[in-house]
Amino acid sequence: MKLPVPDEHLTAYVDGRLSPRGLRRVRAHLDRSPDADALVRHLVHLVARLRRLRHHRHPEPPPEFWPLCYARLRDFAHSYECAPKRHEQAADLLKCAGFVLLCAGALHLLTSRQVSGLWLLLAGVACYVVARLLHRGP
Repeated sequence: MKLPVPDEHLTAYVDGRLSPRGLRRVRAHLDRSPDADALVRHLVHLVARLRRLRHHRHPEPPPEFWPLCYARLRDFAHSYECAPKRHEQAADLLKCAGFVLLCAGALHLLTSRQVSGLWLLLAGVACYVVARLLHRGP
């Protein structure tokens, strides 16, 4: 009985980087293993979507967006008058929220290619900016 092929061979198969012998071995394995076949079909689909995403144009925000965003965040951080310990707590919460938003935005962009993923990424960046401003104190 032959051992199943390693995952590295399956990804090499998807990328078209196998020798003719390796190609025969992987195809035989895929014929015997519905799970491996499903994984390879999923990888092929994912790679095709990522390649299309690379050529997809995303809309640019208006030129006044970044200066206005920074000014509002700066004003918010400076007007937030509370004890330094509360600033640190708020900053830590914003960092966590920023991380979650960044991860959700990246995942959303990779899986659906919708513009809403960009807004999630921007919201995550905004959380990090506010957190840094809060660490400076009032």
